[in-house]
Amino acid sequence: MVSSASGLLASTIGMVAAREFIFVACIFLFTLCALVTLLAFRKVAVQTIATATTGYYAAHMCVGVWISLSGTGQHLNLFIYLLWLFPLLVFNKLVNQPAISRLLARTILVVPLLTILCLLPRWAIVLPTEQRVLLGIFCLTYVCYALTLNIVTRYREKYIAEQQRTESLKVTAEIFESISDCFLSLDAEFRLIYLNDAACAELNVDRQSALHHTLDRAAPRFFSDSIVSRLQAASVHDLATLFEAQSEQNSLWYDFRCFPRMGSMSVYFRDVTNRKNDEARIQHLAFYDLLTGLPNRQLLSDRLTQAMATATVQKTIGALLYINLDDFKVLNGTLGHEVGDALLQQVAFRLTACLECGETIARIGGDEFGLMLEALGKDPQAATAAATLTTEKILALFLSHFVVGSCESEIKASIGVTLFGASETGSSETLDDLLKRANIAMYRAKAHDGNSLRFFDPAMQIEVETRAALRAGLRSSLQNEEFTLHYQPQVDSEGIVIGSEALLRWFHPERGSVAPSEFIPIAEEAGLIIELGRWLLQTACLQLAAWAGDSAMKSLTLAVNVSVRQILDPHFVDLVKGALSSSGADPYRLKLEITESSIMERVDEVIAKMSELKTLGVTFSLDDFGTGYSSLSYLRHLPLDQLKIDRTFTAHLLTDEKYASIARTIIVLGRSLNLSVIAEGVETKAQRAFLMAEGCHLYQGFLYGPAVPASELEKYVAASYDHLSVG
Repeated sequence: MVSSASGLLASTIGMVAAREFIFVACIFLFTLCALVTLLAFRKVAVQTIATATTGYYAAHMCVGVWISLSGTGQHLNLFIYLLWLFPLLVFNKLVNQPAISRLLARTILVVPLLTILCLLPRWAIVLPTEQRVLLGIFCLTYVCYALTLNIVTRYREKYIAEQQRTESLKVTAEIFESISDCFLSLDAEFRLIYLNDAACAELNVDRQSALHHTLDRAAPRFFSDSIVSRLQAASVHDLATLFEAQSEQNSLWYDFRCFPRMGSMSVYFRDVTNRKNDEARIQHLAFYDLLTGLPNRQLLSDRLTQAMATATVQKTIGALLYINLDDFKVLNGTLGHEVGDALLQQVAFRLTACLECGETIARIGGDEFGLMLEALGKDPQAATAAATLTTEKILALFLSHFVVGSCESEIKASIGVTLFGASETGSSETLDDLLKRANIAMYRAKAHDGNSLRFFDPAMQIEVETRAALRAGLRSSLQNEEFTLHYQPQVDSEGIVIGSEALLRWFHPERGSVAPSEFIPIAEEAGLIIELGRWLLQTACLQLAAWAGDSAMKSLTLAVNVSVRQILDPHFVDLVKGALSSSGADPYRLKLEITESSIMERVDEVIAKMSELKTLGVTFSLDDFGTGYSSLSYLRHLPLDQLKIDRTFTAHLLTDEKYASIARTIIVLGRSLNLSVIAEGVETKAQRAFLMAEGCHLYQGFLYGPAVPASELEKYVAASYDHLSVG
């Protein structure tokens, strides 16, 4: 059809016009094809069409310019062909710079057309008919081209925007796939727009099947109602929200972070089960005892603080029980720590089994447990009765033996009880005060042979404060050398003084004279006994050395008491040697009195130390014999020189046959082991007569005089010698 039209027009206006017409028709067809392609085939790349069109129009312009400048061409058409320079620029920018091409597309649609329209009246006069026909065809083609160019520009912009969006989504997807967190993108209806591979794996879903579904449909077992409701609440309030939740699908804990936007929401979540377990483990380590699984001292203190505050507000009374196992350290050292740990676990199990609502049992440390009782009533007497009932129930738990493997152990408990809250103790008490009072009451129960209970009494606090003051005074007195030695004579059956015992005396600046029975146990507890014993031994040796120059005193022995801690001290032997060496005392005149308990601690070690000192000439007396639990089989291995009958037996010789029998046994035992026997606490002649009749010929006690300073003892010895001389 185009060829027929071209032939008809060629016969009318000439060959050159025909060529131009055919050329213009071809470009018109090309433009039409480009339009149809863009409109009908949306998936064709606009970039490809723009590049092809640019090339085609460039060739068109070159051919048109050549035709116009040829000898047979129409020079007037050169203007029309040169107009195609604008589309070339536009398409070039379209390919490279879409923003500029949009401006040029608008320009070539308006400016050239206005120029042509302005010149058309003149051209209608000047140009012949065939020129006007060609000019009209050119104008029509140019208008079609300009419209096409605008459409191409618009599609190009959409293409570039889509390409940028696709590239952005690709980059975003790569970012979300590279992170370890699970990521979800939700629309306004809470439908899944996107989820990364980590989320697919965690939710155990396929991406394509999960997209465009709501959370409760895509992964119903994972996203429980509570999780979905919290996400929806964040969306409604348009607030970034962080929360932790447990999935019903796998019982794991997850950390959710959701960031709502206009009509959508981004959700990140990760598995934090290990962290939660670690936190729970740290929490357990911080507030629970590893061995028994009971609350520890810290948790008990926290609960006690809350209970005390509640009791103060509600005007009720609670109680704290401080439980200590009697002789547990001995059992633990004898049977081993494994048996001791197993025993503690059994004790914890029994205590837990008897708990009732409102009671908290905790392991305070070592072999000590604490039990908190709340809301025992508002009446102090009723609260005391309730606490007593619970305490007796606990003591009953220890009536049956504890079995650990092949070992069966009998162990008892001492329990101290103190009330807190609306009691006569007042409401201004602190946690430390409460723990201190319960501890004091427990030690008072332990002092009464254990396996008993004691309620706190203010007098106990006074006693503790007194002991604390004595402990502080002991330290300062040691530094200020405020101690002195007194000496009690030891005589034979003829009344001759054969020696004396050095006894420590302390004159307190404020309290005056303090009995050894008061301060010696405190010195043991405070760890001052070694230093105190060192001073005593050194002073006694100096006194022995001083008596060596006195004819009446040089033959006397001097007995010095040695504590358990002293003899077990690694430097004990060196201490004795040093005291003898520095003072110049005769070691054959020094007698060390040791107790049965000190021997039983570490028998072999004690025997070795005694044997080493025996080589120097030092003698040993077994003090308080018969009051301990020593085995007689050890007695024959000890390098002893003397047995000492305790004052307890001496005091009851004439009134209790059992005590008299024990005294007889000690005397017979000493004779059979070739040991001398001395009785202390002899106060009457009848006691001396009984002992003498049984074969004991050495005595010490008030019958012969109390402990006195060295100068008075010297006078006493001199007087006794004078009396014997006169006799």
